[in-house]
Amino acid sequence: NGDTYAGEYFADKMHGFGVYRFANGHRYEGAWHEGRKQGLGMYTFRNGEARSGHWQNGSLETPSTQNGHPGSPVAVNHSKVLNAVQ
Repeated sequence: NGDTYAGEYFADKMHGFGVYRFANGHRYEGAWHEGRKQGLGMYTFRNGEARSGHWQNGSLETPSTQNGHPGSPVAVNHSKVLNAVQ
């Protein structure tokens, strides 16, 4: 289908940290658990807009707040992250 994944595997499933690039230009970079987005991660749309935060069973459960513009470094404020910059 044109999608690619670069990252960790366990039992033939995406597990750990990895980057999944969709054929349509979207990208997810972050934690995986048994093939699903799980933990801290960022989903970037092909137009540069991004959604980041804590993912649970493939869905964004707790969004982070960000200060900045797409494509520029941003500070991330999240209950599970201290002083992180993306």
